[in-house]
Amino acid sequence: MTEESPSPYPLRVTGGVLAATLLFMVIFTWEHELWAPAVAAIALFACSLFLLWFHIRTRTRPASNPTLVLLLLLPAWGAIQLLFRQTVYPFETWLSTLLLSAAACAYWLASESFQLPDVRQLFRIFLLILGGAVSVLAIVQMLTSDGRIYWLVAIPYDPDPLGPFRNRDRYAAFIEMLLPMVAAEAIQSQEKSLFWAVNAALMYGSVIAGGSRAGSIVVTIEVLLVAFLFTRRREFAEPRRLKAGATIVLGVAFATALGWGLVMQRFHNESQIFDGRRQLLISSIRMWHERPLGGFGLGAWPSVYPRFAIFDPGALVNHAHNDWMEWADDGGLPFVLLYFLVAWRAARLAWKSPAALGVLAVFLHSLFDFNFREYSLVLLVSVLLAFAETPEPATE
Repeated sequence: MTEESPSPYPLRVTGGVLAATLLFMVIFTWEHELWAPAVAAIALFACSLFLLWFHIRTRTRPASNPTLVLLLLLPAWGAIQLLFRQTVYPFETWLSTLLLSAAACAYWLASESFQLPDVRQLFRIFLLILGGAVSVLAIVQMLTSDGRIYWLVAIPYDPDPLGPFRNRDRYAAFIEMLLPMVAAEAIQSQEKSLFWAVNAALMYGSVIAGGSRAGSIVVTIEVLLVAFLFTRRREFAEPRRLKAGATIVLGVAFATALGWGLVMQRFHNESQIFDGRRQLLISSIRMWHERPLGGFGLGAWPSVYPRFAIFDPGALVNHAHNDWMEWADDGGLPFVLLYFLVAWRAARLAWKSPAALGVLAVFLHSLFDFNFREYSLVLLVSVLLAFAETPEPATE
């Protein structure tokens, strides 16, 4: 295959399908039935086949890099578990394998379509607006919906949904991934700095008001880190410091207006919660000791956990509240290593790419939560990684 320049039409179609799929998953992220991720996966597989057919027909070389290889090895590990019957719950392992494969397709589709500067720019604006719009929805819904998603959907076991997310921590993880991009835009923008500063402040304030403890810490660090990183260069320092300061002040103001009470109360009552998570961690470590290399099978943690439980919380325990530990139990050490290498690639870019900083933030947050069990967040990680690794178009 040749190294010819990619034809714009298929890549624009790819970018549009990817944006529509991501938007669909965010809108329906509250739906825990399989139909929503199944629709997203079918769209991603179909678009990948279309793009692959295009490359074969035109004899052009598809985009590839080490991150794509890592993301493809994740579902390959699930396939190996199924092939050698190393899973205690084959259906969940099949499902996890298919969804991880679709997430790898999302990364590849993004890497392909972002080769066109106009597609990359439009997708960047889409992501910026998506973060601000969801935060506005979350705030208005929090104040007026009486705990109903879209004012219609009651969530029995999650009384405090935010926007389309059932849980405050999943919502916080979503904002964590997009907030660095919006805050950086507020600092760098020449004409719309105030608009993006207000968006960043709304996103920050909504996480604080929502009461996510880990999320509140992460978004605070993110805003300060973005302010530092984007005001270092001497020639831009003075105007950017003013914009960074304005963004921080607006964020604190909106958080104060919406209320610090819930998150402070949850910090005050953290000992009981963390004691439960400590026991979950101990149980998960015991699980890992039994199958440290092969794991019990992707998606099998909820089925295996009761055998190793050291306490009874009086409710269904469906996740370890630590994605890294759950990955170790499900896939063993090789599976965790693959995720670590993906996180490491994000960390290497985080100092210059707000998108990569958001991905790194959610990987760190996942030491205390199960953010990667929300498929919309998995897809967003894939898209942001591709965005961070695609070179920005040269400016004249």
